[in-house]
Amino acid sequence: MDYSGKSFDELRKPYTRTHPDDVDIPAQAFYRAKETGEAQEYQCRYRSAAGTYEWFAAVLHTQRDRYNKVFRVYGMHWNINKQKNDAEQLRQRNDTLQCISNLLPCHAWTVLPDGSIEYISRGLCEYTGTKEAQNHDFFGTVIHQDDQPANDRYWNALRSGDDPGELEYRLRRSDGAYRWFLCRVKAIKDDGGRLLRWVGVSLDIHDRKTAESLLRTDEETWRKIVDSVPACVCVGGPTGELIYVNRVGGASLGRPMEELLGDRWMAHIHPDDVQVAQQKWKACIAARKPIDIAVRMLRHDGEYRWQRLLAEPSHCQNGDVIHWYLIGIEIEETIRAQQALAASEREARELLDRLPGRFATRTEHDFDFINRQILEETGTTLEGMQNLGFLQFIHPDDRDRVKEGYLRSVQEKSAYDTNYRWADRDGEYRWRHSRSVPYFNDDGSVYKWYAVNMDIDDLCKSKEVIREREVQLNWLAETVPSLLWRTDSHGRLEYVNKRTEDYTGLRLDDLAANGWLHLVHPDDSASTIAAWHNSLDSGRPYDWVYRLRAADSTYRWFQCKGAPMRDANGHIVNWYGLSTDIHERELAQEALRTEELNLRRLVDALPAMIWRATPQGDVDGWNRQMLTFMGKGSEEFDKEMLLKLIPEADRLRVRSRWRRSVEEGAAYQDTYQVMCADGKLRWYLVRGEPFRDGSGQIPHWYGVCTDIDDLKQTAATLEQREHQLRALIDTIPAMLWCNDPQGRLTYINRKTSEFLGLDVSQLINLGYLYPMHPDDLGSLDRAWTHSIKTGEPHSHVARIQRKDGVYRWCQHTAEAMKDSDGKIVQWYGLSLDIDEPKRAEDRLRQTQAELARATQIATVAELSASIAHELNQPLTSVIANAQACKRWLAAYPPNLNEARASVESVVRDARSADETMQSIRALFKRQSVQKRIRNVNDMVLESVRLLREDETRRLADIEFDFPEGLPSVFVDQIQIQQVLLNLITNGIEATENSGRAPKILITARTLDDRSVLLQVVDNGSGIADRDTIFDAFVTTKSKGMGIGLAVSRSIIEAHDGRVTASNNDGFGATFSVVLPVLPVQISQEGASVK
Repeated sequence: MDYSGKSFDELRKPYTRTHPDDVDIPAQAFYRAKETGEAQEYQCRYRSAAGTYEWFAAVLHTQRDRYNKVFRVYGMHWNINKQKNDAEQLRQRNDTLQCISNLLPCHAWTVLPDGSIEYISRGLCEYTGTKEAQNHDFFGTVIHQDDQPANDRYWNALRSGDDPGELEYRLRRSDGAYRWFLCRVKAIKDDGGRLLRWVGVSLDIHDRKTAESLLRTDEETWRKIVDSVPACVCVGGPTGELIYVNRVGGASLGRPMEELLGDRWMAHIHPDDVQVAQQKWKACIAARKPIDIAVRMLRHDGEYRWQRLLAEPSHCQNGDVIHWYLIGIEIEETIRAQQALAASEREARELLDRLPGRFATRTEHDFDFINRQILEETGTTLEGMQNLGFLQFIHPDDRDRVKEGYLRSVQEKSAYDTNYRWADRDGEYRWRHSRSVPYFNDDGSVYKWYAVNMDIDDLCKSKEVIREREVQLNWLAETVPSLLWRTDSHGRLEYVNKRTEDYTGLRLDDLAANGWLHLVHPDDSASTIAAWHNSLDSGRPYDWVYRLRAADSTYRWFQCKGAPMRDANGHIVNWYGLSTDIHERELAQEALRTEELNLRRLVDALPAMIWRATPQGDVDGWNRQMLTFMGKGSEEFDKEMLLKLIPEADRLRVRSRWRRSVEEGAAYQDTYQVMCADGKLRWYLVRGEPFRDGSGQIPHWYGVCTDIDDLKQTAATLEQREHQLRALIDTIPAMLWCNDPQGRLTYINRKTSEFLGLDVSQLINLGYLYPMHPDDLGSLDRAWTHSIKTGEPHSHVARIQRKDGVYRWCQHTAEAMKDSDGKIVQWYGLSLDIDEPKRAEDRLRQTQAELARATQIATVAELSASIAHELNQPLTSVIANAQACKRWLAAYPPNLNEARASVESVVRDARSADETMQSIRALFKRQSVQKRIRNVNDMVLESVRLLREDETRRLADIEFDFPEGLPSVFVDQIQIQQVLLNLITNGIEATENSGRAPKILITARTLDDRSVLLQVVDNGSGIADRDTIFDAFVTTKSKGMGIGLAVSRSIIEAHDGRVTASNNDGFGATFSVVLPVLPVQISQEGASVK
């Protein structure tokens, strides 16, 4: 009555407190007891006074009268609700353990005391290919026969109560292969110590065993590697005393290995760390446990730096320590980073309060923290959000739902996840997603609730957009430019899009009734049907290429891809497919195959050794040039052929470097010698690049071998010359020195040191002004400071004291070396002893008068050469015309008309020579030249005609560019033609060594109302020095006198004109002549003027 909260009379009503699902259970038990008189037992749920149902167990006994009839039934109920809950939890835990066992990366099993198999994990069954029904003799059939004796001894020890530790044996895989496993077994006993079962696990250690075998093989190699590891590696004895320190460790501490052995290495630990380090070290040695400590170690440079010391013991089979292996890794930067991380954590705590998301925590009763973002957007306080105060910001339509869910999660201590509309301080509602999760104490009580509130307003609005896009997707399926289809699990068509019907000219009903395979091209039909049926049978995706007939009976190539859709049980429900028109791609691939063939021919024809390798680095392809170089045929070439042609001393290095590039997938480059077919060794630069496909995998390596033998020889020559240059700097009879950009001395050559009696360090300490004469210090310092500030070259004459105390005059010069940005990198200086030249200055002044007289004589010679040059051109024309006249007269019959024309030309050129002499005479008499009105076009054409009479000049390509209406000029025609002939001749001769045929362009145009510009453009080698090109006796021709351009400039300037020269873009030069235009008054009078 206390349990049910009902009176005895109320309880007399049968089954009123029984759970509705259990009413039949007590009724049937009571009926059986009454009918049979036998005791009955049952379990059902009864409602308590609090309204909850709990499980009870019941027992019914009957009492009979003297006639053996049941006249009364006695019953007893006891509460078993806790046992029921415990049993359910036990069942759930067993299911969880079963799942964990199947997911563990090892195989679990249990064995009963009689040796029979109780349980084997699914992974072990799958590995061995054994079914659970066959587990009675499991290990006897799968353990390798060589390991059976050890397994028997192991189990005998287990049965005798010993702990044999671990066992290694080989288990046969389902495919018959054996792999090594590590077995661990634990005995499970009850409280009385009685053995219940053995629980064991088998861990796959095959890779470890393989690695151990390789480790023993490579032990010697690793010893060498450890000595070159860029970290301190040490080996200690069983009690921790060091017996070996690698080379890097000794070098970092600045001590030989002998001074670090035993415990002497601890003397290098920082005094503040040494006591703790010693205690931890001794404790780990005693406990045989690994050690991981951080201490400051004294380096060879006297600086303490943090190091992480890691030590691991090496055990023998009985568990004793054989060696301790210790490595010291410098963690100075890590320690500094950890300190920075601690500061970052403090900032993160502050950042949590500034997050743009909404975050809150609450205890079991109410909120105890709400971040600033929520408080600012609602305009409330923490107290205002407590006692369900947060509900005021939730939309009225969502408020009751949120409140109910919130209170239910608090009551049930479960996570709460919901969406609702939330108002900000302006009253605007936005959709929010809120999730609240409890964090429990060990006793199951809630320690704290963590809640996050995220704005999902944009997400909710986007759902409407998604629904619209679903409509668009359906439309897309009908309009996609491919053939879409769906079949049932047996391959019968259920759906095709409109494009499929349009292409085939058949409706879905026709395709479903007759199938689609009859539309495949006859040549592709058999393979297509086989591939499709194979996919239907195996359930694998379908991917095939074939030709499909269109409505117009033409065939086009299609790539068809199909994939199965499966239900929850893995059964195929439908096949979905897409057939893409690849007709143009197939045609392109055929063209590509042709191109690949052409490319192969091109690679074979290239003058370079090209090769290809597999992803594993084995050479499997090479071009014809490589085979020719090695003198091998394609059938003789194997993957090791190139390696065999490398000298044996380099072969191991080359192989190792190539293998490392292959393993890392990085570009390969190396330089080594390769033996040619003639047996000679030549240097080659070998490069290899991985070719990656779309997934990033490397299907091939491609490489090229470049002959650099000549380059190697050149490098050796350069190295020799560098050595010679260094020797030259130290032996040159001058004082050389270098300064940094600020002017500080950094280097002096041997000559300087011998002159001063000081080395560079002494001179730096004393200062560069130390050996200077006191009278010259001020001016020298100002000049040098000015150069340092401005970057201008330095040049100064000052006296410097020799090591014997004598001052001698020296010329000091310096130039700044600058980088590509114009910044000064170094100053290079030269100090030249000019003491004797200084003393000779007086004698030099005495000879200046004699030099002036010699100059006058040279001027007379220059004038004579100029006159000869002026007469040379008209006289050359006279000779050429006379020779032409002679040829015409010698012809049979004689050509009198041509001979007469040549004689007239001789007369004209002779008069021209006479006029030249008159002009020279007038020049000496300071008279003006004879100027007349001249047409520019006629004057230029006449000059070119005279030039073509010379056989060596007539083949030159001469072009003209004269505009119409060009004004006349007022010049001496003879002199201007001499200028033009000189410029054209120079342009033709400028191409003699350029390899180009001579080409001249002559242009004329009006500059303004007072002048005309004539330009002669050539394609020669250009002008080296434009500043001296018009000076007398300056020439670039081996047989030239350097007079022509000087005389030309004199003539043009005598006509009140000017002549200039410039280089063209690329090659060639342009000579520009500006002449005055005929004055209007003179043009009207038509008179000549002297």
